[in-house]
Amino acid sequence: MLSQKRRLKKDQIKKILKRGKIFNGRAISLKTIFVPKESSSFAVIVSSKIAKKAVKRNQLKRRGKNIIFKKLPFLKEGFLTIVFLKKESAEMKFSKLEEEIKILFLKAGILN
Repeated sequence: MLSQKRRLKKDQIKKILKRGKIFNGRAISLKTIFVPKESSSFAVIVSSKIAKKAVKRNQLKRRGKNIIFKKLPFLKEGFLTIVFLKKESAEMKFSKLEEEIKILFLKAGILN
């Protein structure tokens, strides 16, 4: 579970959606901005178009947050990031999802 200081606030999410740079993968998209002197924060968003049932959406969000939590020691500070899970992520195994997020973090320059 991500700590409170590692979670994005609503106003930060709006800022990222307006000015963020997007990175696309097969099953995941990232939108991120760099804000110096701020700790890296994250949000995982799963649309109801991806999974109709809230149970499945919450499961996907927990998977995404768990992967981010594992990667926290290796992430650079100052990045505000939203992770959007696509339909393909619902059928992916955890290890494949983890690999995809790692690749996108490297592309975005978030991962050391």
